[in-house]
Amino acid sequence: MTLVLIDLQPCFDASNLKRIRTTVQREIRLAKSRQQPIILVEFDNGYEYFPTHSWLLESIQHYEHFHHITKKTDNGSAAVIDCIVKNEYSMPVRICGVNWEACVFETVIGLAKHGKIEVIKKGCGSWRHRYNWHLFDDCKNVEVI
Repeated sequence: MTLVLIDLQPCFDASNLKRIRTTVQREIRLAKSRQQPIILVEFDNGYEYFPTHSWLLESIQHYEHFHHITKKTDNGSAAVIDCIVKNEYSMPVRICGVNWEACVFETVIGLAKHGKIEVIKKGCGSWRHRYNWHLFDDCKNVEVI
């Protein structure tokens, strides 16, 4: 199991929600206690970059199974798969992140082609505050929990 954290950068309002922080912190503690990898994915389009929340970085930056990767588009699945393969990690993947309707959704759809994905509802945020979880109903490898 690999924990993937998507775009938890202060510039994305949804990443500032208390339930996101609480859930992400719980998932990090769980992954670390099980010695599972944690992949932090940041959006960096090349001309406007905002670093991940400091509270998050401080909790994982010295963890031996921590990887920090960037993506330039909404879909970060290729970069995540690259990291998993390079480090000989395995699926399934647990996902927390923002924004649900763009980066989380696109990354999950891309990752689902490679194995099982668990999307943590309370760990995902949306700038629209609307969640269409039913969009994953036809994705055989995606479970929303």
